[in-house]
Amino acid sequence: MKIKKRKPEDIQTERYLIIAFIVSNSVCRQLYKTYKKEFFQSKATQEISQWCIDFFKEYDSSPQQEIDSIFEMKSKSGKIPPDLEDEISNFLSSIADEFDSWQDLNVQFYVDLGIKYFKKRSFFLLGDQIKEAAESDSIENAESIYADFSKVREQLSESRNILSNEGIEKFYHSVESHPPILLELPGALGRLVGPIERESFIGILGREKVGKTYALMIFAIAAAKKGLNVAVIETGDLTQDQIGRRFYSYLTKKPAREKHLNPNHMTPVLDCLYNQMGDCEHGKSTEIVSDRDEEGKPKFCVDITDKDTLDSHERCIECWKDRYSRYNHKKFKGSIWWEENPLNDIWHPNEVRKAANKFHKRFKGQIVTEAFPMYEAKASDIRDWCINKQKDEGFIPDILIVDYPDILAPERNAEYRHQENEKWMILRKISQEFHNCVIVATQADAKSYNADTLQLSNYSEDKRKYSHVTHFFGINKTKAEERLGCLRFNTLLLREDSIEIVNQVSVLQDLAISNPNKGSFFGRIPFFNPNT
Repeated sequence: MKIKKRKPEDIQTERYLIIAFIVSNSVCRQLYKTYKKEFFQSKATQEISQWCIDFFKEYDSSPQQEIDSIFEMKSKSGKIPPDLEDEISNFLSSIADEFDSWQDLNVQFYVDLGIKYFKKRSFFLLGDQIKEAAESDSIENAESIYADFSKVREQLSESRNILSNEGIEKFYHSVESHPPILLELPGALGRLVGPIERESFIGILGREKVGKTYALMIFAIAAAKKGLNVAVIETGDLTQDQIGRRFYSYLTKKPAREKHLNPNHMTPVLDCLYNQMGDCEHGKSTEIVSDRDEEGKPKFCVDITDKDTLDSHERCIECWKDRYSRYNHKKFKGSIWWEENPLNDIWHPNEVRKAANKFHKRFKGQIVTEAFPMYEAKASDIRDWCINKQKDEGFIPDILIVDYPDILAPERNAEYRHQENEKWMILRKISQEFHNCVIVATQADAKSYNADTLQLSNYSEDKRKYSHVTHFFGINKTKAEERLGCLRFNTLLLREDSIEIVNQVSVLQDLAISNPNKGSFFGRIPFFNPNT
């Protein structure tokens, strides 16, 4: 008798499915009707998977930590074959430390993984069974086996009749187990961007050196703070060490390089324009620091480069602290001010370890970085990276950030604009295949260098980029905004028409310590002449 060896990828797939069966009610609920014990190849995974399914059928729940109790009871009652007991015990011990990290798993991904694997196994089983029946001249038996397989194939189909009770049940189970909304960014920026959902594809358009990577960091940090898995893929613009420095500066609130040390460093902070103009009876400022020009636009009327002026002004954000007044423009209108934040030391490895451990312990999220050489990696290589990360480490990014697709190598020889379109098609496919959100930055055209605010017409190479994204935003920065520590987001395209397209949002940044989002407000900062 020929013994078939399991492929390494099958061993890893079965391991992931067993863990998903143990920890996830939703995975059990969506797979138990199609499950067959023989879909698993090893006797140990067959036994454990059957325990999980039996437990779910009886209690409408995955076994979670009770899997150990199930094992002990079956072991003491002699229901586990002796040759399997040690193998199962070792397997359960090996996954015990992973329970916490699997509590927020990407349910839909593992449901899809299970369906695909069950389909694959059903084909192998069909081939073996039909061959055995045919060799024994049992044609009727072979036909019966094929008929049974057709029923299995129908059960494993991912299509839905949306008007049937079963289709409606699948929809509700899917939405309940896997809420589409991943996160919302804080403040006014979150209002502009809207809820960030799974299977969305967000593009950020900006001219060269405007701060696209820092803009992407806003999404990465916010996602990690929501306990999500984040992958940041650099395609040649920055090295892995360079992107690491930025995240470590953010975590430690210290610069990475001595050139950023400044005992008189001023950091931007949120203020209220009405407070600056003296137009609010609740304002704290005793001096007017902003007024309006002949056109009615706000402008600073004091020397904001003077330290005494900065120190004497008292900012006020009391109305902003009230969430009911925060976006009422009659009560609060955002502006920028500065407070002293001396930068006397660069960060050191021990500080990084302490800050990173504190962040992870509090928020549970992960940020995994990868860097490819410029013009060597293709979009399909990023897809392969995601597949290998899942197979090797069980890591599936909820948020995949690519910085940036313009310098990815083409998939094939073709006209340049078609090469660009194909990159974006593959990135869109990744968001759908892995049920995650893909966020990318892209370069604006030459006209953007003289543009105050980007428009849809500022795309570069191929306008079909717009057809693949679900959201598209511009990032803008004048010389004055750059000097004062500010970036502007504006909406270029939103596919979800239920989301209101709002005006521009100003984002306060302290890039000396790599903090890309210290606060945000609707509108622009008061006018300032950067040449003064």
